[in-house]
Amino acid sequence: MFTVFETEAALEDLRETFAYLNARTGSNNASRNMLKDYKESLSLLANTPFAFSAIKDRMFSSLGYRWLPLRSYVLFFTVDNKHKEVYVERILHGSRNWRQLL
Repeated sequence: MFTVFETEAALEDLRETFAYLNARTGSNNASRNMLKDYKESLSLLANTPFAFSAIKDRMFSSLGYRWLPLRSYVLFFTVDNKHKEVYVERILHGSRNWRQLL
């Protein structure tokens, strides 16, 4: 079992996502559903972080970045296998230029 840590950047991404979903839909339902799926993703990372692919970009894969799809978003994370830790680095909408933002 791995311990999952969320970086401040990832938490800010999550806050921005909730604000966007609430503004777009006018209700908290979309945010609640996203939060539920996010928590399930964290559980998957705690149990099987290597089940998710490394980024196919040479520079980012050399830094250990992996990704997990989350609705219309992508959760980017790294794994410290020696210390059994996973770091959620960013949560970005699939249409954004993630290479610039990582």
